[in-house]
Amino acid sequence: MKLKITLLLLVVSQLLFAQNREHAFEINNRLGRGINYGNMFEDPSSVINIANWKPQYARLIAGQGFSHIRVPIRWDTRTANLPPYTINPSFLAKIKTVVDSALNNKLHVIINMHHHDSLFVHPDEYKAKFLAQWNQISEYFKNYPDSLLFEIMNEPHDKLNAEKWNVFLADALAEIRKENPPRVVLIGTPDWGGLGGLPYLQLPADENIILTVHYYNPFQFTHQ
Repeated sequence: MKLKITLLLLVVSQLLFAQNREHAFEINNRLGRGINYGNMFEDPSSVINIANWKPQYARLIAGQGFSHIRVPIRWDTRTANLPPYTINPSFLAKIKTVVDSALNNKLHVIINMHHHDSLFVHPDEYKAKFLAQWNQISEYFKNYPDSLLFEIMNEPHDKLNAEKWNVFLADALAEIRKENPPRVVLIGTPDWGGLGGLPYLQLPADENIILTVHYYNPFQFTHQ
């Protein structure tokens, strides 16, 4: 009888958990098919140049039947290296233009953190900067609709290993939740975001998160 009661409680708790995550499931379903704005906002220099992006791209993408755009962004070189680690306001304004163009074309949009090289090599040294960046991004976009999503980090790797990543992602999520309690946040796996890192990922107890996994096999085909 004790075993039966335990199993019943487990089933009930799983059902309640699924119900609490209804919003994340809905957003995940709404995302549908998407496309990257690849190599547009990832320049390693501090120069604010988005010449590779055109305002009409969102309309064209929506017209092809896509539902969302993912925007890989290198924030690292557009952020001051000393506290309070201020993100260049002009760069934030440019990203806002990109986000607005997607939303105005009825597309969902994911903004992420891409190529944070210093964090991958010296995670403890640059953690404060990383958290300050997400604090500012979260504050800047706090009044946006739920069709805007955040992705904490693209493909954590190197010294930002699984053990550290589990801590860093939870701390970054806490920063985001200060101004964006219900916003859906994407979280990737350690060791380059692939399936191999999935067993080592520890997700926080948060109702509004989506797991994102990158799968490139066969690599020779996907990266030709």
